[in-house]
Amino acid sequence: MEYYLIFIFLIIFLSLFNLNLPTVLTSIVLFYGFLNSFNIDQLSFIFLNNLKEITSQQELIAIPFLLLTSELFLRFGYFEHLKKFIFKDEKSNFFKFFVFFTIASTSISSVAIFNNMFMRVFKKSEFKNQTELYLKMQYFLTSLGLLMPISIPVFILTSILKVSLKKTIILSLGFGVIIFILYYLIFIKNIFSPYSEDNKKFDGKKVAVLLIFPVLFYSLIFLFSYSISSVAEILFIYSFVFIFLQNRADFLQNFYESLRNAINRSGTILSVIFLIYIINFFHIYSHSTIKIFDFMLTNLSNSAYSLVFIYIVAFFLSIILDPLGIILVLSPIYESVIDVYGINPYSFLLSFIFFLSIGLSNNIVGLPGNIYRENYKFDTHKINEIILFEHLIIILIAFFPLLYGIFK
Repeated sequence: MEYYLIFIFLIIFLSLFNLNLPTVLTSIVLFYGFLNSFNIDQLSFIFLNNLKEITSQQELIAIPFLLLTSELFLRFGYFEHLKKFIFKDEKSNFFKFFVFFTIASTSISSVAIFNNMFMRVFKKSEFKNQTELYLKMQYFLTSLGLLMPISIPVFILTSILKVSLKKTIILSLGFGVIIFILYYLIFIKNIFSPYSEDNKKFDGKKVAVLLIFPVLFYSLIFLFSYSISSVAEILFIYSFVFIFLQNRADFLQNFYESLRNAINRSGTILSVIFLIYIINFFHIYSHSTIKIFDFMLTNLSNSAYSLVFIYIVAFFLSIILDPLGIILVLSPIYESVIDVYGINPYSFLLSFIFFLSIGLSNNIVGLPGNIYRENYKFDTHKINEIILFEHLIIILIAFFPLLYGIFK
């Protein structure tokens, strides 16, 4: 149990030196090795064994392809053309915004990229020129994007819980659509007035590529039952070919930039996953995970209390880790809780991922909160004040599927 406390302390302490997360996690792994008197050969074996394990996981193989596809669509302006096409007249903004959000969130696998897309496509003036309203909408829709079917955390948690990817996609899409509809009708409808600054001229061929993308994604998953790694590779080839054909004049420059961004994001994500796998090995090796689980069984009388405990820990971890990191660090604990208490894993998956979106407001590079600090010069107190209501909504909604999972 003490290893988890050491982990949290070292994360906080090393972060004070402005080190990036992979460097911090590497330092923790080496410190764990020192505490257990592991020599270089033993550490090398652990590194190689975990490297072999993660390279065999389809969800991890898919990440670079999904990220590069998302970057290409963003860099070549496909979402701007989609917006101009969908909002070419002033009628039925709800249906149009719903279509735009569904297509965009199915074409973008990273919340950081989704947040960048939102800032490029929608202007503050479209939300009554009010910065706070604009950021509230941007934050909530980005949080919702974390839950949508092509989201990387959804794939990873599906793999950890060993549940059906098809069923997960259907449930996450349905849950996300319900939340979007309610949030739009209650909060967005009266403040959203879309427009285009260049007479709404759009490239129909680019729009067609984006419209076909989700159809191709769902067809490969449900009709042909391809693995997620194969789906990601096919979608990348499809996107790459058509983007090249439609943007040959400026393709190389924009492609290299997209490739650089995708490599950086993929490298960070995969290295964090790899290092946390090793950290989890030490947590299990030192019996810390078992001690925490025994503590929960002894002091928490039922599954509801155990899950609330996990969510409380996740809440505090969200200050120092991104959602994917929390999913990985806590996986040995919630896997045991779900198994022992027989909790519906799909209910937990939907609930936990959406709950973790409250951490998107924290000062972690690439997340919305970090962008708000850099672009709008808001401090933590101001950001939390702006999106306090959205945080409350997220927490409230996240517990609905969890209650079903407990009392089913």
